Amino acid sequence: MESLPKAVNMVTGDDIGVFKYLISSEGDKIQISVTFEIKTPIVSTDYYEVIKDFYQKVVDKENEKIVLVKL
Repeated sequence: MESLPKAVNMVTGDDIGVFKYLISSEGDKIQISVTFEIKTPIVSTDYYEVIKDFYQKVVDKENEKIVLVKL
């Protein structure tokens, strides 16, 4: 492996949502664990920008590349 994305733990303001992205490698195996949780069933329009930014960061993180090299 040449490079792996970094692990991240994000929490929105007022603890509305949580996103955890853990990645590790050992030998020729890669393990990824993703946890995504919205803790409130109804989110006020006051938090629209917060939620929009949160979702964009989640999408950006999940689009990061794992770079492998051929031996």
